[in-house]
Amino acid sequence: MEIVRQNNKGFTLIEVLISIAILIISMFAILNALVVSVQQNINNIMMDEAVNIAEGKMNEWRNVPFTSLSTGTFTETVQRRFRNLDPFAFTIESRLTSLSTNSMAIQVIVKWTAKGTQTGMQHSHSISSVITRET
Repeated sequence: MEIVRQNNKGFTLIEVLISIAILIISMFAILNALVVSVQQNINNIMMDEAVNIAEGKMNEWRNVPFTSLSTGTFTETVQRRFRNLDPFAFTIESRLTSLSTNSMAIQVIVKWTAKGTQTGMQHSHSISSVITRET
């Protein structure tokens, strides 16, 4: 009687299916991390743009002659586009408050609504300054 040797050097079908399942699960995890990374990058770009808008608006207020300034709240909306995406709306709120006859406080608040992982979440960036009349 002759003994037949079996060749056990390959993978079984079960082993191949399990390895494919593990590979698919890990690919989904990597894809999710990539999506979150891109969305966070867009949110960071929006924050940078809000800072730039606030600084630009503050510089506009500083260049207005003191005698032309009046107290109150002024609101406007600007649209900005990033990376071929739909435009993002930023609301600029400027608050001018008289501190004395020779000084005024200016606060600029830029607000926007996040997109992506924080859809609908309201964000804002605020800067303040005090200007005085030249004597």
